[in-house]
Amino acid sequence: MGATFFMLWMMGLFFLGLCFLLGTLGAFLLRRRRVKRGLPHRGHTVLLVVCLLLTAVNLAPSLGFFTFIRVTNAAHGATDGFVDTGVYVEEGFQDAVFTVNGVTYRRLEDLSFHWTEEAACPPVFSWDSTDRSLSLLTLLFGPYYNRGNYYSVPNEPGLDLVSDGSWRLYCPEDQMDAATAWYGDPSHYIWQARTAGSGDLTPLDPQPDPDAMAALLALNDRAMAEGHAYLEAAPLEEYPPGPLAGSALGAVLVTLPRESRALDTALTLRSVSRDQAVRRDSLHLCEYQGGLWFSPTATYREDNSYHYLVPVPPEWTPFYPLFG
Repeated sequence: MGATFFMLWMMGLFFLGLCFLLGTLGAFLLRRRRVKRGLPHRGHTVLLVVCLLLTAVNLAPSLGFFTFIRVTNAAHGATDGFVDTGVYVEEGFQDAVFTVNGVTYRRLEDLSFHWTEEAACPPVFSWDSTDRSLSLLTLLFGPYYNRGNYYSVPNEPGLDLVSDGSWRLYCPEDQMDAATAWYGDPSHYIWQARTAGSGDLTPLDPQPDPDAMAALLALNDRAMAEGHAYLEAAPLEEYPPGPLAGSALGAVLVTLPRESRALDTALTLRSVSRDQAVRRDSLHLCEYQGGLWFSPTATYREDNSYHYLVPVPPEWTPFYPLFG
């Protein structure tokens, strides 16, 4: 609201300054006419000076503001990393499906692009939705650059995968089945882990049993469903901290001060394809009472936070030494 009011105020100053500028022009012409005729023009001189001052007072801050915005937009356009590949997708950026050179690309819904600094992903397509019309806002602020690229993603099965530079991953329609088959095979993935004090994800060695990880993922899904049901069913104040009656998963409710970080993620597990192109499944675990727990959902009130936790069975945690 504040930014909108400031913007409207600056635009109001600008248009008011234009009105005073017209008044200045009128006062100048009247004074000039009286001077040519040898008539007294002191009053017109005063009027001209007043109009000039009012024009400066109104136009100086507004023109300075609009100039700053134009320079900022131009600087953003120069540094946004956009590459003109000469190959443009139809109808600008689209996050689900797009067409380029007659080929339709669709997003792989269950997969995410695994971006790493080591990956060589050159831009192959461009999109540009920048408004370059001669509208009033464009004239005042300059074009705000809205453009980007799609990038080629090297991959082991040899598919024409592209990414929009975020987590979204696309492939041509006629390669969807091949992509789904290859990246749907758990044997093509490596589980990686990151503890709370570490930075990068590192591969687990040895790799955990696939059946155990599938069971963990299934338990996480069940915990998320049950957790949302519990936290939405009744006022949280009615649930005492501790074991939740009726929970099929042995869940507990933990109440903490709102600003507490005690249940931040302690261990992150993520499956990444062996060609480092795709992320698929993730697990985020926290430490509580000396063990690892799923913390799929939480809610916050004025003073407290309420955390629904489900214990991770010890026999399903071959990665526990990393945490301990």
